Amino acid sequence: MNPARWDAARSAFAIACAVFAAVWVWLGAATTLFMAVLLAVVGSASGDSVNALALAVPTVLYTVALIGYTLYLAVGPRYRIPAS
Repeated sequence: MNPARWDAARSAFAIACAVFAAVWVWLGAATTLFMAVLLAVVGSASGDSVNALALAVPTVLYTVALIGYTLYLAVGPRYRIPAS
């Protein structure tokens, strides 16, 4: 492998690692926020019955956001290899 191809491969690997790390951080932040909301709802119940919507709404919003972000990464223009 010549040095130019080696540099290109190393750069591509570094970019892929950076993208993976960025996605991992955002998914972790979203999951932490989701768990905090659920903990707050459950913690505020204190023996009373919890309204089902108080747990269903954050769960649905988190799931929709996660699926939407995944679809954006899969079919969106952000990480697509440009057509030559």
